[in-house]
Amino acid sequence: MIDIREALWTTESWYPNGPEKLVESLPVTVFYTPLQGCSGWCTNFGDKAIIRISSSLAKVRQRFTLAHELSHLILGAETHVTQDNLTDLWEELEVNILASEMLLPASKARSGLAEGVAANAVSIDRLAKDANVSWMVVARRFAHMNQSTKLTVAVARIAESGKMIWSFPRSKFKAIAFETCYSVLSEKSSIEMEYDDGESHFKAILHKTPHSNAVLLQKFPVIVEPAESECPF
Repeated sequence: MIDIREALWTTESWYPNGPEKLVESLPVTVFYTPLQGCSGWCTNFGDKAIIRISSSLAKVRQRFTLAHELSHLILGAETHVTQDNLTDLWEELEVNILASEMLLPASKARSGLAEGVAANAVSIDRLAKDANVSWMVVARRFAHMNQSTKLTVAVARIAESGKMIWSFPRSKFKAIAFETCYSVLSEKSSIEMEYDDGESHFKAILHKTPHSNAVLLQKFPVIVEPAESECPF
């Protein structure tokens, strides 16, 4: 249908409307109709395809579902009915990575996550608005870009109890007392916090939406100042 390189070039050229413009150049028909129990699905008919997306979703969720289903077609990955785009299945993670990159190309994401510099709630909110995507899509792109930005970044979805239900990559960071932040999140959509564990410095951005809580966690080495030595003279 189209290779990954061309798909990314097309979506970056038409940013922030990349996935929608990509559909116009492919033998793909998209329908927006009410769906129950799923966000969307796609079906191949020979060299043509149909994508159906739930019209009851928020606009940013519709856009991610479109990019997700397009990614299935581009990668030739087995299609599944999309119920929740947060998953630990490797094939679905690969699809989500491509979907996120089509929505928010690396060249645009770097404007909010400079090399070696921590992201903040303002930069995430700004990018999400500019790209017409959710907070989670921006946070996930930052996590995907670990190597190029020389940061250790993870993004996770958190239950109200503070338990991590999903993360990318699978985080081995020491637990933060997430539950202590949720009382603040009930009044604010985002909060930033920092802490040290003796070896590393962590900066966390916690975000509350009507559907879930999420956290973008960034890890930095602790810089130990050399102890002052007494002058022998």
